[in-house]
Amino acid sequence: MNYEYKKIIEKQKAPKELIEKTREKMKQMQRKKRIKKYTAIFAMAACIGVVCITGIQMINRSSAGVYEKLTAENINEDKFEKGLLLGNGVLGVGKNYESAFCVMKYKNVEEVPEEMWNLKEQSMKGKKIRFGYYEEKKMYCVLFKVENVYVYITGENVTEQEMKKFLDKNF
Repeated sequence: MNYEYKKIIEKQKAPKELIEKTREKMKQMQRKKRIKKYTAIFAMAACIGVVCITGIQMINRSSAGVYEKLTAENINEDKFEKGLLLGNGVLGVGKNYESAFCVMKYKNVEEVPEEMWNLKEQSMKGKKIRFGYYEEKKMYCVLFKVENVYVYITGENVTEQEMKKFLDKNF
């Protein structure tokens, strides 16, 4: 009986019209699956991109925020002493900054220019610094202490942003 049933089933054929409709529907289902798959991949890639961009912006804001809070106070006195020259900084393109930044180190408190002590202490990356501006000499200056040595940095003919950038790169 099974043998006869199989023979009858094998002899039956579907009309060509039905076979074509079935093939067309199968192709449509495969297209829908591909579209869903690529849509999911695109959505994941977009989410990852948004997370990366947001993370980068947060990192840039947090590192820049430390220096944005830093403000230079005006120094009224016209006294300025130079100490031991330890290096020059080069910053920027298009301008000559070979002698713009001067880094000096002092071992004794008495050697540090007195005007710097009149400035209020500010915080930069957890360090206490004093940040000022000599208006007559058009020069920014910074004083901070590192391992019992006072570091005094001056920047002549530079902007406040350039001075902050120099501090960020070198200290």
